[in-house]
Amino acid sequence: MNLLRYLVILLTVIGCTTPKEHPLVVESIEFYKSTISIEEGVVNKIKTMNTLLDSLEEGDRLKDSLSVLKQDFIDWEANLVEIPGYESDDHDHHDHGHDHDHSPSVDLTPEMMLEVQKELNNSIILLNERADLMMDSFSKKTKTQKE
Repeated sequence: MNLLRYLVILLTVIGCTTPKEHPLVVESIEFYKSTISIEEGVVNKIKTMNTLLDSLEEGDRLKDSLSVLKQDFIDWEANLVEIPGYESDDHDHHDHGHDHDHSPSVDLTPEMMLEVQKELNNSIILLNERADLMMDSFSKKTKTQKE
């Protein structure tokens, strides 16, 4: 009886796994790699702006904008879903000062995983664009304060 139960569990697990070679999984991995690359850029921009905060006057709107950007990034990162079976050496899970879990909460089909990865990629692109605009504002502000 134990052997039968073991075989049923084993076959269920094997049947639910998606091979890395599946074309949609391969495409998902490419989106994930792009997402992680962009994420690192956003993190670096946030770190740079944090160092420039001291040069800003109290009540400056950039301080508030940076706080909102950081919270939006934390919210985005909390929803980051890794691809089961794909281990990325490019992403340090504890680099941003807080712990988070990237594992999917439910089993996703390859189609669903691709859609999730596309959405995460689009969202980080938008956060990166906001960070770029804020970096420009920080640069202009600190430049005018030095003059």
